[in-house]
Amino acid sequence: MAVSTIVIIDDDIDDREIMQNILEEIGVGYQIIFFEKSQSAYDFLTAPGNAPFMILSDINIPGINGIELRDKIYAVAESKLRSKPYIFLTSGRNLKEPGQEVDFYYKPFSVSGWKELFQILIDKCKSQRTGSEIIPV
Repeated sequence: MAVSTIVIIDDDIDDREIMQNILEEIGVGYQIIFFEKSQSAYDFLTAPGNAPFMILSDINIPGINGIELRDKIYAVAESKLRSKPYIFLTSGRNLKEPGQEVDFYYKPFSVSGWKELFQILIDKCKSQRTGSEIIPV
């Protein structure tokens, strides 16, 4: 049986460390895989058999940006289903462009804010999937 994963795409080492520590502390029960660059994330997410529980992506990442990466992944029909939900975490503002569907959350400034955000996102993702799709570690 494959272990479900949380994929995080973020080039900021401090943010990655914070996310790793908090996800481990709250005991999410999923393998956490980090990518710093969009191409590495694309290669992983479009490979056969990779069906993450959740994808968290910064918008400003090296290579193509997070929104372009998501669109490129969605262009591969089979991976579109495997790669949902795809959620953006950002510290930027004014992200939505007319006609563009983007599910994004601002990066918190405190540990308690990160914990609350992760619980919201995990609950949201669980509610969008059937029990057979959720395979915790």
